[in-house]
Amino acid sequence: MSDATAARALEVASMDNWLMVTYLLARGRHVPVAVALRADEIRSVDPADAEGVRRVLADHWLLAQAVAPATPLSLRYLGDTDDRGLTEWGRDVPLVRRLMITAVACIAVFAATATSSVVTKGSGDIFTSSGLETAVNEVFLLSGAGIGASFAALFKANLHITAFTYEPRYAPTYWARFLLGLIAGLVLAEIIPLGDTSSDSLSKPVLALLGGFSAELVYGVLTRIISTLGSLTRQPEPIVITAAPAPDLAPADRAPAVPVASGDGGATAGRSD
Repeated sequence: MSDATAARALEVASMDNWLMVTYLLARGRHVPVAVALRADEIRSVDPADAEGVRRVLADHWLLAQAVAPATPLSLRYLGDTDDRGLTEWGRDVPLVRRLMITAVACIAVFAATATSSVVTKGSGDIFTSSGLETAVNEVFLLSGAGIGASFAALFKANLHITAFTYEPRYAPTYWARFLLGLIAGLVLAEIIPLGDTSSDSLSKPVLALLGGFSAELVYGVLTRIISTLGSLTRQPEPIVITAAPAPDLAPADRAPAVPVASGDGGATAGRSD
């Protein structure tokens, strides 16, 4: 390991080890005394001291095992979150702030479109309605799907943040799941035939909300439909009949050989005059 690499490793370990020791002590979990004492002395380790660098990295590994499932990267990113309120969460974790804004926007659009006279229990059929009525009803369903998708995203982010397993590099996956939720909610409410959707228990807004909350559900339904259609339209494989090979007769099953007479000896080896 070069000195530059060792210096960078010591810099990261100096910050991580102290954060992990603080995390364990604040929660009353066991911390090896020697490791805790060395956590404050990492900056004094010479990068050229291979044994010292090896000891620091070993302490980092032990502490990472002790704080699991929390990760050093998550602790470094979130820091001390015990005393944070809603505004601090929104400021320090951009994903949470943006998801909260998106959820409030979806709720506002849902409430605004729900007050429209063109939004009723049986309205919004894309095959029987048109114009402004269809547009308002589709926005109404999309906002319902957005509520479900933002709820699922915020719930998942909250679980990861409270467990200190959240990593900012996965933030784009939350937005991908949100977009999938919008698509799934609209597909489930408008396109997939699920029978009578005018009943109270299976109305279109409920289907949009469920589709937004669980895009995996709609993916499973579509996969099942495609699998069923494929089994109906798949052509059967042709049956190839091949001739069976001739059996190999054993020596005992073969016909006995007939002796052939020679020119001078006549035809009778066992014949007498």
